[in-house]
Amino acid sequence: MKIIINFILKIFELLKNDPRISIAKYLIGSGLVLVVGFGNLSYQFREHLVTYSDEADFMGYIFLVVGFILLIYSYLTIRKNSVSLAYGKGIKNMNIHSPIEAIPKYERFDCTPLDIKEINSYDKKEIIEDYTFNKRLLENRIQNKNSKKIYIGALGSFPYLFLLGSLFRNAYSNVEVLDFNRYKSGGKWYKLPLFYEGKKLITHKLTIPSDQSIQNIINNFNNNKNSEVGIALGYTFATNKNSIPKTLKNNTLYLETSLGTGHDILSSEEVQTELLKELSNYMASLWNGHNKIHLFVSAQSSMCINIGKMYMNNAHGLLVIYNYDNESKLYNWSIEFNKGNIDN
Repeated sequence: MKIIINFILKIFELLKNDPRISIAKYLIGSGLVLVVGFGNLSYQFREHLVTYSDEADFMGYIFLVVGFILLIYSYLTIRKNSVSLAYGKGIKNMNIHSPIEAIPKYERFDCTPLDIKEINSYDKKEIIEDYTFNKRLLENRIQNKNSKKIYIGALGSFPYLFLLGSLFRNAYSNVEVLDFNRYKSGGKWYKLPLFYEGKKLITHKLTIPSDQSIQNIINNFNNNKNSEVGIALGYTFATNKNSIPKTLKNNTLYLETSLGTGHDILSSEEVQTELLKELSNYMASLWNGHNKIHLFVSAQSSMCINIGKMYMNNAHGLLVIYNYDNESKLYNWSIEFNKGNIDN
């Protein structure tokens, strides 16, 4: 059933346009047919069609006037409620085209680009400076005060993507996160489908098999005397326990998806929403018994951004987000994030 719904939605997306513009085009087209078409007929068969032609001309002019009024109104409305596009380039000299191609054609008109500068998101100092700049840019709506909806596409380290996600949650109510498929046609940005087409919904499971449930392990962590705990999410690549700081190795919840690990396996809104709900519950439970949660994540860019969007300043506590260094195979630095502020 979901496959059929996804197919219908894709077809609808191809045909989709602002309904007012569609009606305006229909009225203008019909008006031209009535005025021009019947005008020619009346010239050729004046004796038989003069009355009908006059009525057709009159209706045609009405259609034209109403159509143009609706078209102008639609133009002004789109200008007032335009969408914005934020493109986060977190990799130096990143030669990847803009995500504008992933936005529906009818929303590309007057789309406002947000100036998020290119940085090296694997440099902790640059990320902190960039977060401070972006926080002022986004919260004050400096570039897009009229936008009701924003699309965001970004690539970079997990801390960079998490921080971007947290900023967009606080500044906008309607945010759509785009993803990038690096293996399709040399790389392609796309909107996440609404539904997962598999038979069973993807959930979390323990990376290291255990007789205990995830909740039992969380309860055990809450009962020990440690004030800090970790969560390792191996969505794209499995987490190597040896990469985790020694003090946290045995006090970390190691999770992956029920399908295991892999590239782009979280490419639907339904899957990400379900995993984020579970993750939020796990974190809420762990904050009941700990002062600090350390977060180690391997995931596609949209999921990293959505984890940042999930963080709620008024409900969540101190979170330590880690960067993974592929050369050393270790988490080499971290940023402490607490209620919208960077503590280090």
